Amino acid sequence: MCYILVRTPYGKGRYHPNYQALSDHGYAVMVEDVRGRYESEGLVPAAEKEPADGDDTLNWIARQPWSTARSA
Repeated sequence: MCYILVRTPYGKGRYHPNYQALSDHGYAVMVEDVRGRYESEGLVPAAEKEPADGDDTLNWIARQPWSTARSA
């Protein structure tokens, strides 16, 4: 299975029809609010924190039992 990670400052609660289309084609789609926005904890970050936050998310995904921990 292929995974797609979307990190957004615009709110993951909004339905996006492309997410369903990707899912229908066999992709697992994960959508995450960036730090300090919508349902995410913390303060709105400075841009320099984004790479580390994204890396933390990818490492979390890799540790999940359903993940192959491989990158394409």
